[in-house]
Amino acid sequence: LSPCVPWQSQTSGQYQRRVHGLFSKSEQAQVNKFFENELPKDVPKLDTAKIVDVGAGYGHVMEAVLHQCPNLRRNKPVVFDLPQVIGDVKEKNENLEYVKGDIFNVDTIPEADVYFMKHILHGWSDEKCVIILKHLGAKLNEEGRVLVYDVVLPAPGEEGDPVVGKAQLRSRLSHAR
Repeated sequence: LSPCVPWQSQTSGQYQRRVHGLFSKSEQAQVNKFFENELPKDVPKLDTAKIVDVGAGYGHVMEAVLHQCPNLRRNKPVVFDLPQVIGDVKEKNENLEYVKGDIFNVDTIPEADVYFMKHILHGWSDEKCVIILKHLGAKLNEEGRVLVYDVVLPAPGEEGDPVVGKAQLRSRLSHAR
C-alpha cells in the first residue's frame, strides 16, 4: 500500500500556490503515478525511509511529496543544496530538514535510504554524473535507492528514445557503485 494520497485530493490553497508552475499538468500526473505506484515497490519501507532531495532548491518538490505522502514526515525528509541556496530559503517547512552541502564534496552529503534528484543530472557531463552517483552511493544506506527523475537524451548524432526504462537505469546505476 502506498503511504501517499492522490494529487487530486489536494485542495489546500497555500499548497496549490506554492507548487503552481513547479509541475506541468502532465508532469504532475507522472509524479503522482510515480509516488503512488512505483516508489513503494522500489522502497518497501518508504514511510520510514530517510529521503534526501538532492539539488532541492527551496524544497518545493519535497513539500509537494509530503503533502501527497504525509507518512514520510516521520523521518523528516532532507532538502539538500548549496549553502547559498539553503541560506536564501525564506519560508522553511517545519516538516523538512534543510542541509547545506555540495554533491561534489562527499563529506557534506547526508546519509539516506533514498536520494531523489529531479532534473539534476541532465545539466552535468557524463563524467560529473558518475562522480555525483558515486558520492551518493558512498553515503547510501544498505538497500537504499537513488531515484533519478530526469530526461535522458541520446548522444550527439545518435537516435534514441529519451525515456530510459527502470531496469535499464538500475543496471547503469549498479555499475556506477
